[in-house]
Amino acid sequence: MKNEALPATINGAYVDRFTLAHAVAGVVAAYWKVTPIQAVVLAVGWEIGEDWLKDRYPSLFPHPSVDTKENALVDVGAFLVAYTMARKTQE
Repeated sequence: MKNEALPATINGAYVDRFTLAHAVAGVVAAYWKVTPIQAVVLAVGWEIGEDWLKDRYPSLFPHPSVDTKENALVDVGAFLVAYTMARKTQE
C-alpha cells in the first residue's frame, strides 16, 4: 500500500495518540450495547476502511499515512479491550 507510515511515527508505532481514540470508541460501542460480534466487525472493518479512505481521501485525516499492520492490530486490540472492560462494568 502506498504512503504507509514509517516505524516510530504516527500510524507507524505500535501505540500512538490515536490508539486512545480507538479505546474510547470501544467504550462508546459498549455503552450503545453493540454485541461482541458487532464490536469485532466494527474494529476490524474500520481498520480496513481506514486504509481505503486514506488512500483515496487523505485530506480527511490529520495524518493520512496508512497505518502499519502492527499499529492497526494494536488499535483493534485497544478497541476490543476497552469494549470488554466497559461491558463488564455494565453487568
